[in-house]
Parts: sequence; C-alpha cells; structure tokens
Amino acid sequence: MLSLRDFTDKDAQAVACWAEDERTMRFWSADQFDHYPLCADDILSFYKKILSHGDRVFRFVAEEDGCAVGHFLLREFDKEHHFVRIGFVILAPCARGKGYGKKMMKLAVDFAVSHLDARRITLGVFTNNPAAYGCYRSLGFQKDPAKIDKMHTFFGEEWICTELELRV
Repeated sequence: MLSLRDFTDKDAQAVACWAEDERTMRFWSADQFDHYPLCADDILSFYKKILSHGDRVFRFVAEEDGCAVGHFLLREFDKEHHFVRIGFVILAPCARGKGYGKKMMKLAVDFAVSHLDARRITLGVFTNNPAAYGCYRSLGFQKDPAKIDKMHTFFGEEWICTELELRV
C-alpha cells in the first residue's frame, strides 16, 4: 500500500536520478535548475532556498513496501484563504505508468485537506506531458480560468505550462 513519509536529505540523490534525462527534469522542475544532470546537492540547495521564503513547505516521499517510488512537495501559500500548491512531482522510472502518480496525488490532496485545511489546491503542468496532465485531470483538477498559461522554451520547442486547480 502506498504511503507518505517526510523527505530527508538522503532522498535527494534518488530524486536526482529519477530525472534520468533532461526532458524529464524539465517536466519536473521547469526552469528552476540551470543545468543537467542534477546531483543531490543541487536539489538540497534549491529546497533550502524554498524553505527560507517563510511559506510552510512539506516535502514528501511516497513509498510502496518500503521502496521510494515518488516525491512531491506542498506549499501553504495562504493559510487565511486555505490555498495550497503542489509542486515538484516526480516518480521513479520503475513506478511510471502503474497508477502510482494518481495514488500519490490522492494522498497529497488528502494531506492538504486534513492537515492544512486546504480548500483550493493548485499546480502547474506542461500540456506536452500527457501522463501528468491526464493524472491531474482524472483527480478533478481543472484549468484555472484566472491564470494565463506560461510559455517556456526547451530544446527549441515551445512548452505550455497551464495552471490547474482543485476546489475542495
């Protein structure tokens, strides 16, 4: 059964390896890193920067039978308005296409609602990542009409990052 545990510094190397090519890394982190491949220190330095902003940040690893299969973080942006953002969602290559993403995101939503009293949960997803886009839509996430899509250029291609939201 899939469960969540807190991300530890020891998990950073595995997460770095899950981005087994630059395309996967960009799906996961957009333009947050200026080079590929990543190492554990890159991820830890980036998370240290995020944690210094003052938002409540929760970093998780999803495990199946004691084996790490996924990672994401939650940021509580606005406690007064019960607004939480999911980001940096990635699965281990061996876990992709097996339903772990959907199960992990259900656990993320459950945590946000039960522990953070979330009423609005958002995330960004590249539309050229159909597995992730379909996963989020299947959970009830819908395009946020108030947000404008962001364009990114990777590998000479225009990638559209669209904002999805779930109202609970």
